[in-house]
This record gives sequence, structure tokens and C-alpha cells, in this order.
Amino acid sequence: MLDFIKKSCFNKTRAYKKLFLMYVADSWVEKLAPSFGGVAFFMLLTQKDVPLKTFYILTALFVLQFIIMFLIRSGLYIFNFKTVSESLRDFQIVLGKKLRRLPMGFYQSKRSTDLLKVLVDDHNTVNMTWTGIIQIVSSFVINLVVLIIVLPLLNFKLAILLIALIPLSYLFVHIAQRQYKKLRATLRETLADSSSHLLDYISGLATLRLFNMKGEEFDKLTNSLKKLKDLALKIELSSFPIATFSTSLLFMGTGLIAYFGAILVETDSLNPVIYIVFIFVAMQIYSPLIIVYLNLLILGDFKASVDRIYQFYDYEELADGNLALPNGNLQIKNLNFAYGANPVLKGINLEIDDNKIYAVVGKSGCGKTTLLKLLLRYYEPEHKAIFLNDQAIDNFEIEKYLSLYGVVFQNAYMFNKSVAYNIGIAKENASQAEIERAAKLANCHQFIEELDDSYQTTIGVNGSKLSAGQRQRIAVARAFLKDAPIILMDEPTASLDIENEMLLKRALQNLSKRKTVLVVSHRLNFIKDADQIIVMNEGQIAAIGTHQKLIESNVIYQNLWRDEKEVLNWNL
Repeated sequence: MLDFIKKSCFNKTRAYKKLFLMYVADSWVEKLAPSFGGVAFFMLLTQKDVPLKTFYILTALFVLQFIIMFLIRSGLYIFNFKTVSESLRDFQIVLGKKLRRLPMGFYQSKRSTDLLKVLVDDHNTVNMTWTGIIQIVSSFVINLVVLIIVLPLLNFKLAILLIALIPLSYLFVHIAQRQYKKLRATLRETLADSSSHLLDYISGLATLRLFNMKGEEFDKLTNSLKKLKDLALKIELSSFPIATFSTSLLFMGTGLIAYFGAILVETDSLNPVIYIVFIFVAMQIYSPLIIVYLNLLILGDFKASVDRIYQFYDYEELADGNLALPNGNLQIKNLNFAYGANPVLKGINLEIDDNKIYAVVGKSGCGKTTLLKLLLRYYEPEHKAIFLNDQAIDNFEIEKYLSLYGVVFQNAYMFNKSVAYNIGIAKENASQAEIERAAKLANCHQFIEELDDSYQTTIGVNGSKLSAGQRQRIAVARAFLKDAPIILMDEPTASLDIENEMLLKRALQNLSKRKTVLVVSHRLNFIKDADQIIVMNEGQIAAIGTHQKLIESNVIYQNLWRDEKEVLNWNL
């Protein structure tokens, strides 16, 4: 946690010290400038024999201090904006690196709206509140000096009256704060739910139209937004009128001071000049207190944001080592894995030799895809069970370890950018020639050339402007460009028509040459020529062998092969 404080929004100690001193200077000038102006104006109105030179001096000081205040506040705005922006950038870089090192289980347990709130909203809340605290503390330092030293020297009675109103007004702020605190957590959760409903509705609108559920889902969204509106209104009505009354007390305090001060002036108990100075200074004390009170109401949000950031930052990262990558085989030894309380893989033992093709088959839900994801360190098994040349994979630096793999999964994610970008992400600083070569090997160069802007065509959110087969071939092109020694495929031909499947098969055959391949597929005809076929059943390996051997000896594989033949022969 201390490491987080050092690395993120509180890592600019010098900047915040400078900000504090600038706020102190601004607060000091703010309190003095009106006093000089008020004295000059009062002397002009009430005293006939005021030396013109004295009046000019006071007026010049008044103008000079406003010029100084303008310069200080201009500098404050620029410096504050720069500090907050840099802090936000540094924070997001730190957490961006953190995101890369978290297991996929973390993302599956969090809504995307929750992650965005931590990365953007919570840090903005922390930074802006922290900056506000600096401003409040700096103003408080000046106010403390004025309250304890300056005002009692000017007039003790009026100083006591001014001070007495502060705890009274704070009492109402405290009540408002308690009211707000009761509903704050509910408001955050309701806001997150509404954002999630809205995102789901927009993302799934096409599906909702197909099943004529637009009204039902829209009602859910409407109810969620109405709940948010009602709760926000309830918070406003239950807390902010009380807070507003407390600030009104401070404004009333200025009037009371003016009234009782006038009585003292009338009875010659108070110098008129001091009376004017006292009123102006008192006004400058109450104004920052109003800001303090408003910030006290949102301090709970500040704490909640800090807690969420800490929770995110303290989430356990994937273990990382520093061993050099060796040449050797992958070994899986007694691998067990569960999603929560649901066991998925049980006692998996497997050795994967170099430059061979392995296929993993079995019924849906038997753990095939999970096995691939564990190899890619999406998740961590219960104990060290995956090895490379007899070294546990968490002994290697994770990015270097992942460089061993080229991946072709079904529904590969596409960015809303150009075709060239979507292929080029597989290799840093890939040239256009390298991208085109990979596309040709993946049998997708021809359709890319037919697009409006060829390789510079933007393909839409998740490749929405392309067909499923085109997206899959771009995923294969990525694997060609990366040219990793191990290729993992998960249902690469799923949901493709015959033409696209044939093109993809040829591309995958090219990709598999002189590489270690592990492919998951329901289509046995696609993988029947693999060197070894691994049959899985209920999270365990039921058999390993060639297609011919398994046809002769394994009932599970025989049933899978028979079912596929029946499906191929089925017709209306």
C-alpha cells in the first residue's frame, strides 16, 4: 500500500509543497486586499482631512494586491492543472502495468464499469479532493493566525462572536454528513448497476431485437435509472438543505458582526477603521469555511475511492521469475484446477514434445479451453503443475514466457482500428511488408486488398465490418507475424462456412509447420491427422493416441466420431 502511495497520486511531494505555499500566499493576499480597499473607501467617506498621499498609498496597495492575487491565481490554475494531469498520467501508467500482471480471474470477477471507475473516476476524486485538502489546510493556517492572534487584538468581543458561530454551523454539517454517509454506498452501487445495464442494453440491442425483448430490457434499464434518480434526490433532500443552513449561519454571522460592531462604533468602543477591517477580514474567514464544509461532505467519497484503489492495487499479481527461457518440452504434472468450488481439471499429466501436433477433444465443459488458458497463465493452478524443461513456468518472466506462444482462439478480439494495426499488434514495430507477408500466409491478403482502404481500412468495434471467417484469418495472420514456436488453437474453425473453413485450414497447415501445436476442436475431421489426440472426459484425460488407435480402442472417441458422422449426414 505504501508502494502504491509512492507510485501514484501522492508521488509529487515537491509539487504539492509548492501548491500548498501558493495557496497560503493566495489566502494571505485575499484577506489583506479587501481590507486595504475598505479602509481607503471608509476614510474617503468619513474623514474630511485625509491626506491625499495616504489615500493614494492605500489605493495603490489595494490595486497592487489584486494584481498579485491575479498572478498567483493564474499560476495556481496552471500549476494545479499540470500537477493533477501528470499525477493522473503516472497513476494510470502504474495501474496499466498492474493490469497486465493480473490473472484473468480478476477480470471475470469485475464489471468493466467497475474497472473504469477505479482507473478514471476514483483517481480523479482522490486527486481533486487531495488538491482541495491542500487548499483548505493552507487557508486554515491563515485563518488560524487571524482568529487566534489578529482578530482578538482588534476587538475581543467581536472575535468571540465570530468564533462562536463556527462550531454551531459545523454541528449542522456533521448531521448532513451522517445523512449522506448512510446512503453513499448504496448510491455508488446503484450508479454502477445503471452503467452496467446501459452498457448491456447498447451492446445487446441487436440480439434483443431478434428476440423481441427490447421493451423488457428497456424497462429494466429505465427502472435502474429511475432508482438512481430517486436515490440521488433522496440524498440531496436529506443532507444538502442541512448543509446549506450551516453555510447560511456563517453568512448571518457576518451580518451579526456588522450589527454589533456598529453598536460598538456608536458607543465609541471601537475605532471605525478597525470596524471596517474587522468586517472584511471576518468575511474572508467565513468564505473558506464554506468550502471546508462542502468538502467535508465528499470526504467519504474520497475515502471510498482510496479504498477501491488500494483494493485494486493490492490484488495478487501473477508470480514472476527471472530465469532465461530454455529450449525444451512442456510438461504438465498432476494439474488440478477449479473455478471457485467447481473442479474443472483433475490430475492432468501430459508431456508436449517439440514440433508435434496435439489435439484435445471431448464434450463441452470437460476442461479443454481451461487447459490452454492455464498454459497461457490466464489463471494460476492450485500448485505448481506446468513446467518448461522441468522449470515451473512462474520462474520465468511472464512476458518472455508468453512470447513462446502464438494464439488462434475463436472470436479473437479485434480493435476498432485499421487491418494493419490489428495484424501488427503481434509484433512490435512490424513493417508493412511483414504484415502483408503474414496476411498472405493466412490467406487473407486478397480480401484485405478488396477493402475500401486496403490495409488502412478501419474494421469497426470488434471487427464488426468483417465476416467471422475474415476475422479468424486475421487472427491467424497475427500468429504468423509473431512466429512463436508454440501455437495454441481453440475451435479455430467454429461457426465458419465451408469456403472460409477450407481457406483457414490451409492457413493453419502453413502455420503449423516446424512448430509445436496444441489445438482444441469439436470437429474430429479437422484434427484426425494430429500426431497425438488427447481425449478428455469430466476434467480428466481418458485416452491419448492417434486417430486410428482411438477409433479401435476408446469408447468416448468412438462415440464422438460417430456423432460427427451423423451430423454431417443429417438433412431436413
